[in-house]
Amino acid sequence: MSTLLAFEEALEAIKQSANVRVGQQIIPLASSVGRILATDVVASICVPPNANSAMDGYALATADWQAGKQFSISQRIAAGHAPQPLMPGTCARIFTGANIPAGADTVIMQENAQIMGEKVAFNEQPRQGENIRPKGQDMQTGQTVVQAGETLSAMHIGLLSSLGITDITVYKQLRVGILTTGDELIAPGETLQAGQIYNSNGPMLSALVTQAGYLVSHCIHAADTPKDTEDALQILLESCDVILSSGGVSVGEEDHVKSVLEKRGTVHLWKIAIKPGKPLVHATLQGTPFLGLPVTQAPRWSPIIGSHAFYCLFALVRKYNCHNLT
Repeated sequence: MSTLLAFEEALEAIKQSANVRVGQQIIPLASSVGRILATDVVASICVPPNANSAMDGYALATADWQAGKQFSISQRIAAGHAPQPLMPGTCARIFTGANIPAGADTVIMQENAQIMGEKVAFNEQPRQGENIRPKGQDMQTGQTVVQAGETLSAMHIGLLSSLGITDITVYKQLRVGILTTGDELIAPGETLQAGQIYNSNGPMLSALVTQAGYLVSHCIHAADTPKDTEDALQILLESCDVILSSGGVSVGEEDHVKSVLEKRGTVHLWKIAIKPGKPLVHATLQGTPFLGLPVTQAPRWSPIIGSHAFYCLFALVRKYNCHNLT
């Protein structure tokens, strides 16, 4: 257990031994950014649902075109309005996003049209399908558009909204409990006494968890006693999917976290080949994954320790995202 592991080996060990399971819930799509999709989303409609114009211009049949021919404008089609079938030998004034009328197979942009009173002529021969967005160009009915396990972004919200979706099934957010230890630590805002420093790792780890898109269910500070440490861990075990701790994992007489873990759980690894931060512990405590980080009093090292916590948590959560959701 005392053999130093390379940081990459430690990450892999965490992924292999961690086992986190969370439930599912249905939430409004508008509130789902940053959440993890629980089921594949399959398109129930085509997007766009009908062929439509990519330009403001004129819709006609390519077979009707002749150089210099003057076309009557048989209808005007704006976006959001259903067109009538195109009368043979005529054209339709059409606007961007409007549905292509039956009988038309091309759109000539208005810049290439010559207005002649009530009629219009086109000198350039059109190509079939020109300036037309075909039905289902973006998504086809039955197509899987977002897969389970993906973290929903603003782009996903737009994509799913285009399918008319209002609610989405996601995994419940991972609940992370944070434990800090040390008699020398007090909460920011309190008055420092001799030998005390402010607790910076608790707020930092809470912020990292929130930044990663997970919930901080509790952030508890325990005094340097076995009982206080065990009591704090029991509270976290009752409300968290993962526990992240700072301090109490080294070999000093006042380091009690590791001894409690050995008493009540299984320690998978201890000590990794990084400095600062060597005494990192990964354990399972009553079925709950536990990541124990060393504490540091030097402010310049706190971000580094926090980064180690983040990467280890990410390794655990990446497995949670892909393999262990129920």
